[in-house]
Amino acid sequence: MNSTFDEALERLRGTGSEIAGGGAPNHGPMAAEALVALGREDVVVAWAGRYRRKLDAMPLPRSPITAECWAEALGAIERFPDWVAFFHAQLTEAPWRTVFTEWIGRLLPAAPSAGGHGFLRTAHALRALANTETPLRVEELGVALAYWAAYYRKLPGTPRLAGALQLGDALGRIPLFLSGQARPGMPREVYLRVMQARREEFSRAVDRAAEPESVERALSSLTEAGARLYLANASRQPLVLLQHGHGSGRASPAAATPPGRAAQDCAGPCLAKRRRNGCGLRRRAGF
Repeated sequence: MNSTFDEALERLRGTGSEIAGGGAPNHGPMAAEALVALGREDVVVAWAGRYRRKLDAMPLPRSPITAECWAEALGAIERFPDWVAFFHAQLTEAPWRTVFTEWIGRLLPAAPSAGGHGFLRTAHALRALANTETPLRVEELGVALAYWAAYYRKLPGTPRLAGALQLGDALGRIPLFLSGQARPGMPREVYLRVMQARREEFSRAVDRAAEPESVERALSSLTEAGARLYLANASRQPLVLLQHGHGSGRASPAAATPPGRAAQDCAGPCLAKRRRNGCGLRRRAGF
């Protein structure tokens, strides 16, 4: 991955977490990394410049997050700039692999946060760093982790993988709680409402899954099952379902404790959450 990606990152540097005037996530760094990975270095810089016009500048940090009080700031979306400053300091003081290893276990339980975009943005940043380590790519990893922490939301229960069903079959048994129903508000707000009303039923459904023999096979199974469920139950883009499966594959090799198991634990409920809400996501929305 050559220097054109860093030039694209420079164009997108210092931008906020969402599209200006809406709730859609800032996809800029993720899309830029994907374009370069697909061999489109010829268009990525110009694309980043155009996309930058859709974004506001990131607000200045207001209240420092420290190693002692970070847990209190998890899930505080308005503190995204504070989280960016926190991870910038962490990555200045320690190698990026050390910081990632320390934080992946803390953040993985909230893999579905903001539609999984903190998880996915981190995965894209890791792939770029695995190719070439540069200051801009290290900085982007910090912003990705900050996004994940600021939008931190956990699904109910802890996946135990103690059932008897293959992951794809278990996913197919998650009830479509909102199928055919109106879903006013931003998707992340809808999910929270459903979670409050159906948390026990959702947890029981997830617990039907058995632990797979192979992480890679499990992620492929989840991705295929999620895509099939989406195509059967919705008319909008299934991209996010495929992203979760492949994002898990990118992030899991670097995870600290046990990486493969952590990734599969989180990817299943992440896709299950999509099914639970009827799979009908608005592409421009933020969760």
